[in-house]
Amino acid sequence: TTQTNKLASLCDQKKCLSRSSCDANTCKKEAKTIADTFVMRVNAIRRPDLPNRGDIHWGWLCYQWADLLTKEFKKLNLNCWKLPWVGIVTSGAGTKSLEHNYIFASLGSAESSEGPVRECGKILDPWRTGNPVVYDGDWDWHKWNYIHNAETNIGKYYENGSWTSLYFPIPATPEPGRR
Repeated sequence: TTQTNKLASLCDQKKCLSRSSCDANTCKKEAKTIADTFVMRVNAIRRPDLPNRGDIHWGWLCYQWADLLTKEFKKLNLNCWKLPWVGIVTSGAGTKSLEHNYIFASLGSAESSEGPVRECGKILDPWRTGNPVVYDGDWDWHKWNYIHNAETNIGKYYENGSWTSLYFPIPATPEPGRR
């Protein structure tokens, strides 16, 4: 699939593959598993080509997609790939706002002391189009600076050269197909 090819393309980049401590074949098999899970889960509950909309049981907000996909990806036994829930935090009037959420599929850690590591990853974001789309990790619209911990709602936010803890309680995500 297109999604598999986009993810697996990172497995052919030596600089990225070396960050994962995996061989290219294992990396590509895991890329296929991630892509298949992503496409299957998104297609199971979406309305094709209708961004930001779903049925009455599923609001299709970006944090709901991120939450659902995080739960699905936790079930996978992956060694090469990291799949953090990330977001874009903006500041204004003394407050922080979490503007957008999605999954960042990366080889190796998505964070460093210098900030987010984007060059060895791809963005999994069905919210924007209503389809299971994989974007390049360095796309300007998706310059994430926050890594969410779904278990504690305490994430890491990168600003002014350092990571700091930031609490963002995410509203409950309904289970697809339930009223």
